[in-house]
Amino acid sequence: MSTAPENERDMLAAEHALGVLGGSDRAEAQRLEASDSDFATLVGEWQERFAPLLDEIAPVTPDPQLWDRINAALDNEGGRASNVHKLERRVTMWRTYSAAVSSIAAALLLVVGVDAFRAPAPEPVPQQAQPKPTLVANVAAEDRSAAFVVSYDPNDRTMLVSPAVAAPAPGHDHELWLIPASGTPQSLGLVASTSPHRLPVPQQLQSDFRRDATIAISVEPVGGSPTGQPTGAVVATGKLAPV
Repeated sequence: MSTAPENERDMLAAEHALGVLGGSDRAEAQRLEASDSDFATLVGEWQERFAPLLDEIAPVTPDPQLWDRINAALDNEGGRASNVHKLERRVTMWRTYSAAVSSIAAALLLVVGVDAFRAPAPEPVPQQAQPKPTLVANVAAEDRSAAFVVSYDPNDRTMLVSPAVAAPAPGHDHELWLIPASGTPQSLGLVASTSPHRLPVPQQLQSDFRRDATIAISVEPVGGSPTGQPTGAVVATGKLAPV
């Protein structure tokens, strides 16, 4: 195993992973990679770190006078050739690394910037429910001796009963019925035989008001059927239809 300090080994492994070594340094790194499993692991770790960064690196041409300025500065400070050699290695490595980081930062800034200045998506416009059609039934006797027009407005859940031909039944009342698909008549209340009037539709019956449901009128005792079902003669019937 090499006796080089750990930070030097780590730097050598990083430079070897980047492929920036040359001459004896490259030969030394190749020898360590082949003979020292710990060093080979370091090289592999640096390669994994650099792999996504290197894909983003654009070619950078250094100032041709850069090394002259570096050498002049080192000569002024009494630096040795070995120091120049190490500095060259580190500058090459960190110039490459910095270029990669800069490329990634620029890409992130572009993505974040675009999202930050992108206009927010407009709020969806709520769709207004279409009004349901009114249902109308022409409730009439076969001989036309009695006739009522019954209209149901599903939007306000009320029913308008308009007598067209109707004679009062002395000592009796006319009662309005809905006969749903189940066939069991449901009372909708008493109706006047002389003038139109509006009735509220009970909530439990609103879903039964649909096309082809039957509306009927029967003659009942004063105050309505005592049993909850028609007890007198059914004088008029009709089916609901949308208009």
